[in-house]
This record gives sequence, C-alpha cells and structure tokens, in this order.
Amino acid sequence: MNVSAISQHLRKLKDGGVIQARKVGQTVFYSLTPAQLPLVQSLLAASSLAETIPPHEPHTFLPAKPLVGAGLLAALAASLCCITPLLAIVGGLSGVATTFSWLEPLRPFLVALTVGVLGFAWYQQLRPLVAKADDCGCPVPGKPSLMQSRGFLASVTMLAGLLLTFPYYSARFYRSEAPKPVAATSSTLVWQTSSYRIGGMTCEACARHVEHDVQQLPGVLSVQVSYDQGTAQVRFNPKVTPAAQVEKAINGTGYSVLNPTPSR
Repeated sequence: MNVSAISQHLRKLKDGGVIQARKVGQTVFYSLTPAQLPLVQSLLAASSLAETIPPHEPHTFLPAKPLVGAGLLAALAASLCCITPLLAIVGGLSGVATTFSWLEPLRPFLVALTVGVLGFAWYQQLRPLVAKADDCGCPVPGKPSLMQSRGFLASVTMLAGLLLTFPYYSARFYRSEAPKPVAATSSTLVWQTSSYRIGGMTCEACARHVEHDVQQLPGVLSVQVSYDQGTAQVRFNPKVTPAAQVEKAINGTGYSVLNPTPSR
C-alpha cells in the first residue's frame, strides 16, 4: 500500500471520529479518540480470556485395547476348564486336567462379562465420531491403528465366540477309542464290567479324557464314559488289570472315583 492510500484511509478514520491527529513539526501522530478506548479494552479482555481456556480435544477413536483384552480374557476363562483336558492329553500331563475346574460354576458370569465387554466395545466402535479440527477449524480425518479398527474387533469377537462355544464341540478333537481286539487263547478269558461314578467332570472333553487314559491299560477291552450321568462303564480282564489299577487310572486324570472298590 502506497503513502497516498494510507493517508486517505487515515483521513476517513479521522473524519469518522475513530482517531485523532497531533502534528509535531513535520510529523503527524495518530491515536484513538477517548470514545473508542472502552471498545478496544473489551476486545483485548475477551482475547485474553480465550487464551486462558484450554482448547477442546474432540474424541476421535476409542483406545479399544483394554476392552478387547478384557473380553478375550473372560472368554478364555469361561472355557479354560474344558480346554485343559485336551492340552493334558496332547502334553501328556493328565494331572493338570482339573486345574481350572473351579471356574466351571463361574462360567455363566464369565460368558455374560464377555458379551457385555465386547458389546460395549462395538458400541464405541460404531457410534458417530467427531473429527478433530486443525488450527483453522477445518476437520482433520483421523486414521485408526490396526488394534482400533473394526476388522481387528471382528476377529477378536469371532475368537471369543469360538472359545465360549468350545465345550459344545470339544469332543470332536478326541479320537474314538475302538474296542481292543481279543486274541484267541486256549484258556477262557473272564471279563469283568464295573460301573464307576466320577466326580469333577465339567464337559464332554473331561469324559473323553477319562476314556483315553483308561483305554491305554493293557487289560481293558472297552470304556464308555457319560458326562451327563457322571459315570463310566469299564470292561476289563481283572487277571491282567485289577480293578484298583483301573480306578488309579481314572484318579490319575485329575477326576475322582466316587464309589471305589472296597479293598480286601
């Protein structure tokens, strides 16, 4: 802007009573008129107050890690009592099968906790989000991380569903134990069938675990374990494997025989 344009603007402000002029020698000093001072003071006070208020940070993406982790942990705990028998067979550690059986009474609460936590995580994920604004007030689209994405939450939800329903399909992971073939001998074999009541079983996986371990005994012909009834039918040769050894094998899985054979 040239000098003549500035002079023209100053003359208009002076004619409007906004500024006043005072000439000292060849220099002209301009200042606000007393009538304009209250307006300027109020503007400066408002500007100072705005600087003291912290800017509002709108919510963009929910840190979903705690919710997702809690939901997955609750789902795992709800089915851990049925997962350990399978791990016990794979790892050859039968005694650890009942380590988490105390969680079975808590299963309904753990299922409800899993559904509630993951449901809240989905609510936070699907609700409308406020875009964060830059210095000029323009919305800046945010980009979620992998663990905050809907795809990751969907994967965790599917995994939690598989864990929660594991007791209903866990028996499929156990091989069906076919009866052992009986070799023809000159002497007549005497088979004994004993019925045992078993305590501590919490799902079909527990029943398959007992069947697997008892079937490994040399004198056992067949084993049928019912989780619903809490019983086991064992057909065995007492001359090869005494009843006490059968009961020991059942107790060795971590479950207990409730009607042991009286010792002689």
